[in-house]
Amino acid sequence: MSENNLKMSDESEDLWLKIVNEGVEDRVEVNQRMLIDKMLARYSSDFVVYRELIQNSDDAKATSFTLEITCDPSSSTQTYESINNNDNSRQSTNILNGIGQLIKNHWNNSIDNTENLSPSSSSSINENNFHNCIITEIRTVNNGNIFNEDDWKRVITIAEGNTNVDSIGQFGVGFFSVFSYSEKPMIQSGKQCLAFAWQNGKSLTTFRKELSNEQQSNQTSIILKMKNKFILQTKSSIEYSSKKSKLNNNRTSKSKKNTITNEIVPIMDLIELKSYFTKVLSFTKYINELIIKINGFIIFKVNKTSKEIPSTKLSLASKRMNSNGEHNLLHFNSFLQTEQRFTIENGPSITLNHIDVQANVIIDKDFHKQIQKVLKKDLPSTIHIQFLFPSNNIFEEEQWKTLTDENNLNNKILKNLIPLKIIDGKIHPFGQIFIGLATHQTTGIGMHVFTHLVPTIERENIDLQDPYISIWNEQLLISIGKIIRFIYDQTILDSVNHIEKQTIEIFNSILSPYAFQESSPNKDIGRILVDGFFSSDKDILVPVRRSPSDAHLSLIPSTEAYIANSKHIEKFLPIPLIPYEIGKNDFFKILKHRQCIEEIDNHIILTKIHESILLLDEFIELLRWLCTIDMNKKSYIKQILSKIHYRLNSKSKIIKLNDVEYFDTLNLPLLPLPSNVLPSNIVSHISRDDLQRRLALTTISIKYLIEFYLNEKQNYLLTQEDTLIIILNFISSNLKQFNQNEITQIKSYLSNIKSIPTTKGIKTPNESYIQSNNLSSNLPIITLYIPQIENNKQQQQQQSTEYPVSLDFLKSIGCRTIHVPTLTNSINNNNNQENTSQDNNNTQTLQIFIQDLLQQRKNMSENDLKALKHNHCITGTTLESNGEIKRKYMPNELHFPSVANRLQWNNLPIIDWFDIEPRSQEYLFLKELGVKEVPDLNKLISRIDQEHSNNKKTKVNYKLPQSLTFFAENFQEYYSKSWKNSNIKTPFLPSSLPDKNRSTEVILTTPEHVFKEEGPLCASLLPDVIQCFSQYFDIGLLGVKHRPPISFAFDILMEKRNDLLNLQTAPIYFSYLNKLDGLNRTFIQKLSTISFIPLSENNTYVKPCQVFIRSKGLTTNEKTSPNDDKNNLIEDIAIRGLIDYIDYGYEANSFLKSIGVVCYPSAENLANLLIERQSNYFALNKQNTDEILSAKLRIYTNCLKQLAVVSNVAREFNSDPLRSRLINKPWCLGYQIIEKDNGNKERIFKIGKPNEIYLDDDHQCAIDLRPLCAPEEPELTKLYEQFGSKWISESVKRTLIHRGKTFTTERSKKLRDLIIHRLDMLFVNNRGETMENIDEKRIELLRKKFLVYESEAIQCQLTFQNKTITLNSTECSSCALEHDKSQVVLFIQKDISTLDYIDISSELTRFVYKKPLDTLVHSISDKLASPLETLKRRGIPVDRLLKIQEQQQIKLLLNTQQNKVEEKIEKQVLQQQQQQQQQSQPDIPQKQIAKPEKIAQPIEQHHNEQVRPEKEINRKQSQQYEQNDQSQRGGFFQNLKDYFIPLQFPSPTPTPTIPSSNSTENLSSNIETNRISHFGEHKRDDDDDINQMIKTSRPYSEKEFNQNECSRNEINNSCEFVPSSNMIRHSDLFHGIPLYIDKNVQLTNLMIEQGNQLAYLLCLLAKQVFSIPIKTMHLFRDIDSARIAFNSGGSLFFNLRYFEQVYWDDLKSSIANNSSSSSNPVIRRIVNFYFMVTCHELSHNIDSNHDLNFINRLERVSVRFMDAKDAFITTFYFP
Repeated sequence: MSENNLKMSDESEDLWLKIVNEGVEDRVEVNQRMLIDKMLARYSSDFVVYRELIQNSDDAKATSFTLEITCDPSSSTQTYESINNNDNSRQSTNILNGIGQLIKNHWNNSIDNTENLSPSSSSSINENNFHNCIITEIRTVNNGNIFNEDDWKRVITIAEGNTNVDSIGQFGVGFFSVFSYSEKPMIQSGKQCLAFAWQNGKSLTTFRKELSNEQQSNQTSIILKMKNKFILQTKSSIEYSSKKSKLNNNRTSKSKKNTITNEIVPIMDLIELKSYFTKVLSFTKYINELIIKINGFIIFKVNKTSKEIPSTKLSLASKRMNSNGEHNLLHFNSFLQTEQRFTIENGPSITLNHIDVQANVIIDKDFHKQIQKVLKKDLPSTIHIQFLFPSNNIFEEEQWKTLTDENNLNNKILKNLIPLKIIDGKIHPFGQIFIGLATHQTTGIGMHVFTHLVPTIERENIDLQDPYISIWNEQLLISIGKIIRFIYDQTILDSVNHIEKQTIEIFNSILSPYAFQESSPNKDIGRILVDGFFSSDKDILVPVRRSPSDAHLSLIPSTEAYIANSKHIEKFLPIPLIPYEIGKNDFFKILKHRQCIEEIDNHIILTKIHESILLLDEFIELLRWLCTIDMNKKSYIKQILSKIHYRLNSKSKIIKLNDVEYFDTLNLPLLPLPSNVLPSNIVSHISRDDLQRRLALTTISIKYLIEFYLNEKQNYLLTQEDTLIIILNFISSNLKQFNQNEITQIKSYLSNIKSIPTTKGIKTPNESYIQSNNLSSNLPIITLYIPQIENNKQQQQQQSTEYPVSLDFLKSIGCRTIHVPTLTNSINNNNNQENTSQDNNNTQTLQIFIQDLLQQRKNMSENDLKALKHNHCITGTTLESNGEIKRKYMPNELHFPSVANRLQWNNLPIIDWFDIEPRSQEYLFLKELGVKEVPDLNKLISRIDQEHSNNKKTKVNYKLPQSLTFFAENFQEYYSKSWKNSNIKTPFLPSSLPDKNRSTEVILTTPEHVFKEEGPLCASLLPDVIQCFSQYFDIGLLGVKHRPPISFAFDILMEKRNDLLNLQTAPIYFSYLNKLDGLNRTFIQKLSTISFIPLSENNTYVKPCQVFIRSKGLTTNEKTSPNDDKNNLIEDIAIRGLIDYIDYGYEANSFLKSIGVVCYPSAENLANLLIERQSNYFALNKQNTDEILSAKLRIYTNCLKQLAVVSNVAREFNSDPLRSRLINKPWCLGYQIIEKDNGNKERIFKIGKPNEIYLDDDHQCAIDLRPLCAPEEPELTKLYEQFGSKWISESVKRTLIHRGKTFTTERSKKLRDLIIHRLDMLFVNNRGETMENIDEKRIELLRKKFLVYESEAIQCQLTFQNKTITLNSTECSSCALEHDKSQVVLFIQKDISTLDYIDISSELTRFVYKKPLDTLVHSISDKLASPLETLKRRGIPVDRLLKIQEQQQIKLLLNTQQNKVEEKIEKQVLQQQQQQQQQSQPDIPQKQIAKPEKIAQPIEQHHNEQVRPEKEINRKQSQQYEQNDQSQRGGFFQNLKDYFIPLQFPSPTPTPTIPSSNSTENLSSNIETNRISHFGEHKRDDDDDINQMIKTSRPYSEKEFNQNECSRNEINNSCEFVPSSNMIRHSDLFHGIPLYIDKNVQLTNLMIEQGNQLAYLLCLLAKQVFSIPIKTMHLFRDIDSARIAFNSGGSLFFNLRYFEQVYWDDLKSSIANNSSSSSNPVIRRIVNFYFMVTCHELSHNIDSNHDLNFINRLERVSVRFMDAKDAFITTFYFP
């Protein structure tokens, strides 16, 4: 506790003591009346008085309790009506009056006699006689222990409570509920009587008196004289809880109204009182009888009896639960189960199960003390937990029928005792918590529960608010839940063990108490009980049916069981399932919620179905279930039916179904079905509609089934005669279902397999014969029943007629009707018996044979015809044999005689029937069998060749072969089809050789190698041949083309290249090739690799890429001077060998151009030519005169320039293989100065690799070292560097040392002081940030140990290519810096009049920087040479860097001297040095001179540390402009000029000099800034400057934007900070506008989208508003600068990042909502903003400063274009 709190606590304690000691005492008075009334207001129960009195009686161990009601019968005459108009007890006024008069008369006549009535006569008294009577007194009597002195004292003490730990009462206020009935309650117990009386209306007083002997009793009575009217209602009905659960609005009224006086009087419902008394008996400890009397008559009597049920399981329960170690507060002692029978006298009875669990209380002492503070008494050491619940047979038909008898109120009273209710036919738990007697709190389960729970003060709810009481109650409730779990386990085990009682109703009644409904009014009670129930880690057992075939249920853990969600599932799914009707019980909902059981889902069903083998009935139930599921789950049904295994019974074989799509309606016997077909025995149980609509199955088609049976996998069916007959019958009957192609396939399949049953077994159709009298019995005769065969009774008797097969079907598949060998032999035998010596007999024999076959043709099958075609059954001969040589042929080996006669082909085989009439039936039949009308194609071609060989072979005397004419005549009819597949390779077309040969010989060629048109390369057809074929068809059908394809002709040319192709013939052949078709990319690619173009007389051939066509532009018709002709001749000679030109004429050149020969070389081509030809090009020969060599060098240099132009553009230069060749091959031209033996110097050229050429950035080194240097062409410098050339400065090792004496001078002192003074700002950027690659230790060495001396000389040693030369002072740097670990010394050559700050900066930079840069040297030089005032104007934070505390105002001037502050500092430094020198000895300078010589370490300048001189930087700055100038000239190769595209911005380098006053960046205003008398005086109305402003805008096309950090000074003393930039141009344009990106920015797709939108706006603003070129607009994307836009020399740059971060979110939403037009304020705001930004930046084209001139300019620009902007914005929208 804090000190303040302690102090305040002490002060309050002192204050209390002071008030108590010094104040006026006054007692606190308690208004006992108000206190009791307020306590009574907390009691909400209807019969709270009786509850308290009965509880007190039970605590007093009473066994009987009697309620005696005294009422006034005369009051029944008064008329009352229910306050609730819907009350069922409401009666009409006439009826009430009648009953009241009846009761009145009865009591008037017999009131005196009722007191003397015996109990036996009470049965004759009807309770309805007392209906509507006013109650005057209530008396309760119990036979328990009479009051002792402690009881008398406690009853008159409010809130003291019963200290007996076993009693139910806790607070000592329950008895005072009697004051709700009476103002004068009395207690009579034993010998004494106590009366209560009120005094002054506030305080309660008691009077106790001992009774006389006559009045004394061994009972205790409570006498309550009613202070208010109560009406006794005996005819009302009980509103059962089930009705309340239905939200029945007909609630029982609690009061009535006098219809005359309008007095409202509460009622006491006798029936509800009976029901309440009955329920009171549930857990009374001693009371087992309750009696209600009215006016002395016993109206109602109910009693309770118990019968113990021995159970070994329960006796072991306590051990089991204690062994779990789960109970911290209780130790269970015993479990006692009894049957309690509740009986209403002269009425029904009911038996309920009762379990009493006794447990010792084990509680922490500290916790117990906290409980004692609240309860004012100890907790009992032993408690009882009791349960009352129905037996399993409570819902048996007879018993339940008795309880639900609506005509007997006593039945309803007993039924209300059951902790279950039936609502809408469903059983719901309705147990209550009993704290002594019943409370309003339900348990949420089907059990009444009694135990030592601590209630709230009104004893209607359980206290879960007090922090300690709630712990006790919660732990007790959890224990109750665990006991309920044990009861459940035992009950469910017993039920399963009694197989005869396994009915759905029994299990529902068992499980109903455990449905776990929400408890009320406190939901936490039920929740805690459920938590206790599920607290055990043991599995909950549930009843399941393990498989559909199981007759009885079994118990398994719930985690292994599944809940069925359909009644069909349990009938087919072989997994442990809760039966569907049982699974609907709410008990399983809570199990599912607690994840103790899983509901069956479709995935589990699918998996189990695929794993199981179902029985037939189970399979049918599966299909029925599938018919009930959602129609949208057809994919799931398909998955289920993808794999089904089932049996017809447990012993039959397994039937497998896969991917079921069809169902069978044909029901073919003996034949199996496809695995995707549902059999008919299953189909019969499912409706056709469900099969088609629900299961998405279709009827199996006949076609599909036949295809299945004919599949190779079902061949076994065709090997069994019983199944084969059915299949053939099925196919024969349904063949019409197929189209012609399918029929053909079926016949073809059957004809090739053994599929016909015969007398010789199953044979193929070709081996099977249809029964006929002409066939031998030894042949395989078909045994099928064929209805078309008439008069075959024997067959019908032998063969069943059940499966007939069509005769036509058998014939169509090839079954035979004739036997050819038998037939032929028969005919031959008959003919042999006749005279066969005559020729006409032979002819007649063939004729007779054919005619006999014609008669049987109709009955022949296809196989009969095949047999005839493939047997040697036809007699044949030839013309040359004259009919003498004859033999048997197959029909297709013979020809008709007319063919042989036509061709005069004597040895051609023909039929032995010379006079056969063409087109007769016999002729056509022989043709059908295969006899030919024309010879085979190959034979005919051979015949043509034979005739050609016998013919003359010159064009003049050549006669076309007769066979060729025959071929032309009959090609269309007989040979056109066979020609396509014949692939004839035999030459047969008469042709002439190419006209180049001028030959008259006739040769035979194939169609592929001959052409109609004559040409110089290929053979051509004779005109007679073309004329012959043209009479019948186009010879092109044979493949003869008009001209050869270009590839064909070119291949011929290449085969004979050396013989045919030269400079003279090339124009002829190339012109011919130019006329041919077939030129394509593939052919061009092929030619690009072939050397075929003749280049010289010695037949040198080159590839197309190695030669160029002379451009027409190079030739002119104008007259030239002799000198020009000479120059042109020299150029032509010089260019040969490097770039070769040809000219073969227009046609030939056209061909060469079409295959890729160009007029000028491409960049890649030129590079390859230089690499490949440079050696031979410059080789020494006779033609290389000085004039020619000079021309060659000029040409070669121009070629290199062209490569330089495109080297950064052409992709080939940056990728292999060209890049590797350019790096590793010699092609670079270089020049070198050599010294001859005579001492003369000569400049020679060499061709070398890029890394052998050096770039001249140090001309003095070039002169001294004489390396091989690049030509002095700016274009070539960058080209050579790109591929590996090095700068001379980077390749030379420079060593600077001093020579001679050293001494200190005034100039050296000032220089040292200057460097030391400005050291902190030399090696930082303009923001004061330390730059990279700095050696901090060396800076510290400079700061502490830096000296400057002047020296007599500076010597420089240059080491290059392992050679070292020494230069004197005039040829090297003006200073040298030498150092060791202890000091740094800068030596300055004494002879120079002016310090060279570039040399000084170079030495400092090399010393401090690890990798020095050119820009650093100039930056440091500038910082040393420039006054501080100038440096400040450039934006350098001088004061901060030099750590000057006080800043001074400086007036900016164009020319200024050193700042006074700097002068002062310099003077102080100088004075300090002078003092040091005066103190030193005179010879110190000499020592200082000697010392550096000893310790000096030459500063070596390696190739990566050399800083280029300023002149080289200036030269590089101008290089770009020189390239631009070169691009404007007429280049040597015109087609290369388009390759030149600048890629980089020029990199401005800061210099110490003041920029030119003509620069736009430094334009200043001429307006006086000190005073302005009138703003209008400075206003200008003309638009010249605006026009100039527009014209001044220019494009910026460089690829990079590089800008050093600087400050821009303005006359009006304003300073604009310009950040450094290092940006790369993006490859793509955005609506014509380029985008420059900072090198550290990663470009994303979102940035591209944003760039497109901003560029779209800027593009339209430029065109439609400002009328300026779009190319003046640019985008840039930086990282963190504050620049929205800027103007760089007329180029306008807009920051994309500003657009992204300010406007993009709003614009994106507008575009998404289709609101991107100008009607959207967001769009208007964006357009207006960029309009003003553009106006702003345009104004900078004239005024760079933000002064009044600029403001005036901006105003006029904005007004000028405002109208155009307004018109633009009305139509603008973002895309």
